[in-house]
Amino acid sequence: MDHQATEFKQKRKKKKTKTLTKIFWIILVISILIKLSAINTALYDDESNYAFAAANAYSIGFSPSHYSGLLAQWAFAPLIQLFGVHIFLLRLIPLIFSTLTIILTFYLAKKLYSEKTAL
Repeated sequence: MDHQATEFKQKRKKKKTKTLTKIFWIILVISILIKLSAINTALYDDESNYAFAAANAYSIGFSPSHYSGLLAQWAFAPLIQLFGVHIFLLRLIPLIFSTLTIILTFYLAKKLYSEKTAL
């Protein structure tokens, strides 16, 4: 009888874990869709600074003095050289990085604490 109770608890815990993981992925997909729906709105000043610094990176060099970090310039510059300056492109890279950060944080919190805490 004790073995059956333990087995039942394990199955219930596994089912709960799958449910919480599904909830996480649903929330993540909805948030990405919301961000994508507003991806072609006007640029904010920091985004235009990133675009300026990345577009001029090859002609004047990479410089952190252009009001943007070097990582942003390094991420944007090759894509701007290939595809030109487009609002969609300038918003796509931060969207990708933020999504990957959320996924990494979820799995790290899940491993260190619990799935409920991670969610």
